[in-house]
Amino acid sequence: MSAHQVQLDGTKSTSFDGKPLTYAWTIPKGSPQAAILGGTTATPTVQFGNNPAIYMFLLTVTDSTGKSVSDVASINFVGN
Repeated sequence: MSAHQVQLDGTKSTSFDGKPLTYAWTIPKGSPQAAILGGTTATPTVQFGNNPAIYMFLLTVTDSTGKSVSDVASINFVGN
């Protein structure tokens, strides 16, 4: 089984006061499993196998006041 890699990008997230943001990438329940490398960065790399599937990745961004917002990125992998 070979792994396929894709880089996700959450760099368009902004803070209203210009202070740093924290990032947390996770896999939502029910989504096929994958590896997230650098899951606390804005641009992690994800790895998944050869199985065609829609892989979902949940990004939660938190600002300096503790307020957070989440969004889902999906990758429709159709196979080799």
